[in-house]
Amino acid sequence: MKKTIPTDARKTAAPAGPKQTTLRRTFIMTNRNGLHARPCALLIKALNKFHCDVSVEHDGETANGHSILGLMCLAVGCESKMTFTMTGDDAPQAMAAVQRLFKTHFEEAYVPGNKLEVA
Repeated sequence: MKKTIPTDARKTAAPAGPKQTTLRRTFIMTNRNGLHARPCALLIKALNKFHCDVSVEHDGETANGHSILGLMCLAVGCESKMTFTMTGDDAPQAMAAVQRLFKTHFEEAYVPGNKLEVA
């Protein structure tokens, strides 16, 4: 039997929640000293501006992208791949902020000729 919603209830029914955006992108660390304390702090500062969950994978290990200790424990060296997965309303903006950090080499010297991003 089909259930009928009264007309008044249709007007007040809560709309379906927004669809969560999930993005995943892999970057290559080009900084000579890898992901040490300063680049980790820059990542945290950039990501804390956005409302999304962030996980960072490297060499089979995963860390919370909002945890400086977690990021440092990944021990990401120069020319190592890092995969960022972001879920939430601000995922596109957060991913753009991470991409900017990689493009500017976290404001440090870098090893020329390395790729910044892997499809």
